[in-house]
This record gives sequence, C-alpha cells and structure tokens, in this order.
Amino acid sequence: MTKTQEKVPPKKKRKTYPLDLKFQVIEQYKPGKVGYKLLATQFGLQRDTVRDWVHSEHLKEQLKLAKKEQRQKEKIAGTRKTAKK
Repeated sequence: MTKTQEKVPPKKKRKTYPLDLKFQVIEQYKPGKVGYKLLATQFGLQRDTVRDWVHSEHLKEQLKLAKKEQRQKEKIAGTRKTAKK
C-alpha cells in the first residue's frame, strides 16, 4: 500500500453536553474554593472542559439571558396568582 492509499483513521466525534449542565458547572465554580478539578470529578468531565466553560463569554451571556427569562416567567406567574385571588 502506498502512502496515498493508506487508510486515515476516522476523526473522533466531539462530545456534546446539554446547556443546563454547562450552566450548573459555571454557577458552582468559585475561584479558590470550588475549582475546575473538583467540578470535573463531581460531574464526570475533563478538567479542561470545565475550564473552557467557565471562561466562555458566550456561555456566560447565555446564562444571563436564561436567568433573565426565568425571572420574567416567575414575575408573570406571580402576577397571575395575585390576579386570581
């Protein structure tokens, strides 16, 4: 077999994680107290994956938006409860 005919091993598929898991990890991270290694062990992840999520500005923005939407839903639900009384 020549070099051009050699089989190239297939690329590994990247593992994907649910957004809510990423949010949990980000919220539990506390520098100096709850670090990457501890969170990685607790959630069964690689330390570098946790570090990447914690430093991801995109994820932080998504988390802020999710929290804002949750507060709005709670506010609407609270308004409906008081209106029914």
